[in-house]
Amino acid sequence: MAASIIDKYNKPFKCANSSSESCKCPGTTWIGIASRPDNKQKIDSFDEMREWKTHSKISEGWVQCTEAEFDIDPLPAKDKQCFCEVKPKVSDVRCADEGD
Repeated sequence: MAASIIDKYNKPFKCANSSSESCKCPGTTWIGIASRPDNKQKIDSFDEMREWKTHSKISEGWVQCTEAEFDIDPLPAKDKQCFCEVKPKVSDVRCADEGD
């Protein structure tokens, strides 16, 4: 299992390099291909992975980076990887007093 580290800039980060790994993602986990189908180059960024067919699911804990976990295979017969898009932290704010 790959240990996940939340990016300090809250940008999506790779949390699993292959379908044999899991991610801990408090937000949205994305599954997509690990290498470009056109030139076979490794995909290292979330934006580049999103150029190809991907799928996502809301997650709070550990997620297997497998087609079975997402109930769909974005591109069959291709190696997969997963990225985590962390849910922004929300703080409670008082917006009005009673009657306002």
